[in-house]
Order: sequence, then C-alpha cells, then structure tokens
Amino acid sequence: MNKPNTLLKALMGGGGIAVAAVIAAAAIFSGCKSPLDAPDAAVSRVALNKTALSLNVGDVRTLQATVEPATASIKTIIWSSSNVRVAIVDDGGTVTAVGLGVATIKATTLDGGKAASCRITVGDSTGGGGGSATDPDDAGTPVITSQPIGGSYMKGIPAAALTVTASIGDGGSLAYQWFRNVVNSTSNGTPISGAVGASYTPPTADEGIVHYYVVVTNTKNGAAVTSVTVAIAVSTANNAATPAITRDPVGGVTYGRWSDAEDLTVTAVIADADSGG
Repeated sequence: MNKPNTLLKALMGGGGIAVAAVIAAAAIFSGCKSPLDAPDAAVSRVALNKTALSLNVGDVRTLQATVEPATASIKTIIWSSSNVRVAIVDDGGTVTAVGLGVATIKATTLDGGKAASCRITVGDSTGGGGGSATDPDDAGTPVITSQPIGGSYMKGIPAAALTVTASIGDGGSLAYQWFRNVVNSTSNGTPISGAVGASYTPPTADEGIVHYYVVVTNTKNGAAVTSVTVAIAVSTANNAATPAITRDPVGGVTYGRWSDAEDLTVTAVIADADSGG
C-alpha cells in the first residue's frame, strides 16, 4: 500500500485539500519529491535508427538514439567510435567518414550504461575499394616499408611526389588517405580530398610549411597504420638575378695522344640583391 498517497486522499476526502497542497509545496521548495509525483524511471534500453551504414570518404550521417522508457529522467547519450581513422562521431550522433575501413559507432546511456551500436563501412567512391568482411582484430596490419620524404621548394615550382610503400600479408588490399596538418603531428590532420593513392604531390602555390602524412588501411577489415609526418616548405626567391658569364672556356688546342689536356674553365658572377654585388 502507498501510505503517503492514502494519507493525502484521506486528508482531501475530509476537507484536507489545503493540507495536501501545503505538503506538495513544501516538497517542491525543499528539493524533495512530492508524494503526488510519479517515481523516476530508470533507463531500460537504447536503440539506434541504423545498425549498419555503408559510406564513402567524406560522407556525413546522423544517427538517432531512442532511450526507453520514454519516462526515463536521464536520457543523456555518450557517443564513441572504435576507429577514429575510419569514422568520427560528435556529441549529437553525427558521423563523418574520414578513411577507408570499418568502425563501430556506439551510443551508451549515462544512466545504466545501456548501449547500442552501428557498424560503419567506409569505401572509396573513386573505385579504390571499401572496407568489408571481418573485424580488424582478425586481419594483418599493413607494414610500411618506405616512408614519404619531405623537401623545400620555391613558390610555384612543382614539388616531387610524396610516396609511401606498404605491404600486407593476409590477402587484403591496401587503401590510402593523405592528410595535411599545420603542426608536426599525425593527430587531428585534415583529410585531403582525392588524395587516396600511394603517392601525393603537394601544392606549392602558397608560401609556408605544411606537414603531411598518410594512413594506409587494409580494406579487408580496416586494420590501419600511419606514416611519419613530413614537412613541405615553400618560399619565394629573393630577387634572384640570372648568372652572367665573364669568361668562356677556351678550346681549339691540339694535344698529342696520351698528353694531358688543360682543364676547360668558365667564370661567372651573380648580382643578387642580397649579395651586395
């Protein structure tokens, strides 16, 4: 029997409505629940509107989580990704595909730790192949055998391609995603659209230093490895002048067989603005 509610009914039935109102008001101001309130409901389960999604790199989708029962007082959801190199998720359940492979997006309730998940398979719309099949734990991880090499270039002069060489021993195929970063780090880089091959040629249109790295993924199951970061520095020439030859090499001398010929010599000068010449 619910004794508080029985007591209130008795009071109200006996002309004690005002007394019941006083009790309810006192409960509100004291931070306690009124005996008239329904008890809080604990979370019993959570469900997602999708249990699997196939995306291309760059695609964005929003997952919707439904907490049960509807009367649950705490419906906060904590979102997480099993592989942030493949897919990331924000606090609102919005998923962004950032690299080839497989990831699991998980929604966990703050109250009770109930969970639901969605399997994300990310492929390549250009035909490079997408992640599929088994879990990453069942596959070999790619091995990088040759790292990319950075360099310094003049503005507007084409740069040499950055190239990575990798191998895999479990029968899978390799997929690549290049990233750029303003700092020397493989964290929080920006994926470069269309840079999904073993080589990538960095632009030299703007001055400055940009750091690059590549994530190599086994498309059989999403196992991935990240290269080292390399820097590409682009600068502008400082009023460089064309060299001027002041003395040409002199030829026309005839030598006997086995005789030692004199060296051919050229003399040149350069008058750059920075050289003081």
